[in-house]
Amino acid sequence: MPQSRPMLVIPFYAGFSYWLGGLNYVRAVIALLSDLPEDERPELVVFDDLGGDWPREVMAQWERAGVAAAIGPGGVIVHSRDAATAAALSAIPPEQRRRTLAQRADAIYPMMIGSGYTLTEKHWLWLPDFQHKHLPEFFTPEEVASRDRGFAEAAARRGPLMLSSRAALDDFLRFYPDHAAQPRVWPFRSLVRPQSEGLLAEVRARHALPSRFLFIPNQFWTHKDHGTAFRALALLRARGMDIDLVCTGNAKDHRASGYYDRLFAEAGSLGIGDRIRHLGVVPHEEVMALTQMATCIVQPSRFEGWSTVVEDALALGCPIVASDLAVHREQLPSASPLFRTGDPADLAAVLAAVLPTLPDHPDRHAVQAASGAYEALRRAAARAFLDFMQDAASPATVA
Repeated sequence: MPQSRPMLVIPFYAGFSYWLGGLNYVRAVIALLSDLPEDERPELVVFDDLGGDWPREVMAQWERAGVAAAIGPGGVIVHSRDAATAAALSAIPPEQRRRTLAQRADAIYPMMIGSGYTLTEKHWLWLPDFQHKHLPEFFTPEEVASRDRGFAEAAARRGPLMLSSRAALDDFLRFYPDHAAQPRVWPFRSLVRPQSEGLLAEVRARHALPSRFLFIPNQFWTHKDHGTAFRALALLRARGMDIDLVCTGNAKDHRASGYYDRLFAEAGSLGIGDRIRHLGVVPHEEVMALTQMATCIVQPSRFEGWSTVVEDALALGCPIVASDLAVHREQLPSASPLFRTGDPADLAAVLAAVLPTLPDHPDRHAVQAASGAYEALRRAAARAFLDFMQDAASPATVA
C-alpha cells in the first residue's frame, strides 16, 4: 500500500462495543480527519478488534475517503478503499499485516493503558478524564486503584499524551507534576449535522412529543445527576411553570444497583412523574432529532471530561443550561446560563429565567447558521491534530 501522506492507525478496541463515549470518540477522529481537503488529509487505517461486528453507523465511518483499510484479527481485510489498496494489502502475509502497517504509521491513536497492545514511541495514549479523582465514591476501591496505576504509568511514559480539555490538563498537571509525558489538549467536536424536517416530524409523531420540552440525552448513571433536574422540575411546577422533560439513554448503572428505580420513585413522590418521559435507548439520529426539537437541553452532570451533549447542542444551535463545571465553562460561550452543580433550586431559577425567552424549538435558519459556524471548529480540530502528528517528537508541552 503506497504511502505518500502521514499515516494514522486507529484501534477499535473490543471494549468500545460497550463504551459509547469511547466509540464516539474514535468515530470523531476518523470523521474530522477525513473531512479535511484531500491535499491535507492523512491516510487512516483501522485496526478492528471485532472483525466488523459493529453498529451500522460505526461501519459507515470506514467508507469515508480518508480510510484506506480496516484490518481485523488475524490480519483479515475487513474493508479496503479500492482494488489497488486491497491488492497491496493482500501482498502482505495476513499474520504480518497489522505489524507492517503499524511500522509504517506515523502515529497509532487512541491508545489506552491496559489495551493489550505492546506500546512503542508511535503509540499515543489518551486519558479521557479524571473522574475517579474527583468522584471516587462512584467507583469501587479496586477500580480507583486500577485507574491510579494506569494513569501513573501513562504520566511516567515519554511521548504524546492526549487530553480532551484544558480542565483535564489542569487535573493532569495537579496530580502528576513530575510527569515525563508530553500532554496535548485536543478537544474533539460533534459530527452532527441538521436533521431533515421529515425525520423531525417522524420522531415527534412516534413519541407523541409536546410542542415544548426539556431534553437530557444522558445515560442514567449516578454522576449524570438526573435527580437534580427532576427536583428542579418539581420546583418549576410549584411556580406554575409546567414543562415536560424527555430523557434517553441506558437505565442501568452497574455501579449503583436500583438507582433508576429510586430516581423515578422520587419523581412520583414529587408529583412530576407525569412530566418525565424516558424513551430508552434510541438510535443516534433520533437523539439528534430530539436535540434539534427541544426547547432547551439540560446538562446536569457532576463531571465530564469533554461533554458531547454540549458539543451536539452547539452544533445544532440548541439552547442549553449546564452545570457549572470548569469543562462546561471551557466549551460554552461566556454568556451561557450555568447553574450551581447539584443545586435543584438554582437550576429551577435559571430555567425560570431562560424558558420564557425561548421559542418552542430553534427555527431552521438558526440551526443552519449554528451548523455553518460550527464547521470552522471541526476544521480547526482536524488541523490541530495534524500539527500534533508533525511535532510529536518535540518535548514541548502544548497547553
